[in-house]
Amino acid sequence: MNRLLAIAVAAAASVPAAMAQSADFNRIISTVLSNNPQLAADSLTARAGLLEMAAEGNLPETEAGFDHLWSARDNEPRWGVEVSQSFDWPGVYAARRKALGAARSAEEAAARARVRQTALQARLLLIDVVDANLQIKARKQIAENLDSMLALTRQRFDNGDVTILTLKKMEMARYSAIADLDQAENDLDRLRADLAAMAGGTLIDTDGLTEFPESTLLAEADYVGQDDPATLALTLESETERLKERTEALRRWPGFSVGYLHEFEEGQHFNGFSVGLSLPLFSTRNQKAAATARSLAADAAATNARLTRAAAIRSTYAEASRLSRRIEAYHSVFGNDNYPELLHKAYDRGQLTAHEYLGEINEYMTMYLDHLAAETAFHRAVATLRAL
Repeated sequence: MNRLLAIAVAAAASVPAAMAQSADFNRIISTVLSNNPQLAADSLTARAGLLEMAAEGNLPETEAGFDHLWSARDNEPRWGVEVSQSFDWPGVYAARRKALGAARSAEEAAARARVRQTALQARLLLIDVVDANLQIKARKQIAENLDSMLALTRQRFDNGDVTILTLKKMEMARYSAIADLDQAENDLDRLRADLAAMAGGTLIDTDGLTEFPESTLLAEADYVGQDDPATLALTLESETERLKERTEALRRWPGFSVGYLHEFEEGQHFNGFSVGLSLPLFSTRNQKAAATARSLAADAAATNARLTRAAAIRSTYAEASRLSRRIEAYHSVFGNDNYPELLHKAYDRGQLTAHEYLGEINEYMTMYLDHLAAETAFHRAVATLRAL
């Protein structure tokens, strides 16, 4: 590349700056969130779980009974009716209501976490779409330049200025460029299909996404202190399990049943009531221990989530910082996107051989794609930090 730098100050293409398409990103992400089938499924599953938990606080079914007695020596029958209702120890119901309230709060936080993660997945997909569009744009430019260079080389071959090997080498380079362009377009089609799947089959136009969204790297402490619904959900789940543990402890107390009796005997009607006592000697065995184990597991999961998040923020922030410095260094050396044109002019004027031209254009593409990969990774890192 040194020889070309002597011709002009070269510039591998810089990715268009951050005036970007944040509005387009947000509009598309909103469409994804509105139509995402997994979010809908998770919401309904969570609602079913809460309804099942609420049903546990219902009273058992009211029981009704009828008895009829007779004998061979007494023609007057005897009969009776009983209606009874059983219930757990009174404190159980209050404990269940508290656990249900905590579970609802946990689900609200979990729902926000699911939405945030789905939005992140969509944003990362869109960043990859921008990367793919920019790759296609660059590869099309290279292919068009090679078309022109191939025509020029054929003319020189016809004039006897270059050999058949030079012509074949240029033809192979053009073929390789077209193959690379096809692969880049295949990658874009895959990204579009993934995006449509996330949006419930809704096709989304991404042709205009050729700039990255605004991505400012804040201080690390800002990401540490931001709202974290996923960890909050696990913390509230831990509280829910602790309250369930309290509920199981109360269920070891006796239960009661109260009933109304009506008896008919010897021509007379009798009214009364019954009171029963149930001793949960077997039905609650190991339930308290199981609830305690679930509570400890939920505590451990919440602690692990906090530690994992802190580690993810540290590592992702360090990566984003390095990428930012690398991108700034790139921009400090190169300033515009006219390097392929410079190569074309140099070859046209005879300042470069076909071999030198192809070597330089390959080096240009390597540097361009390396820079584009750094830009893409930086925007992905910042988007991930915002969602942690």
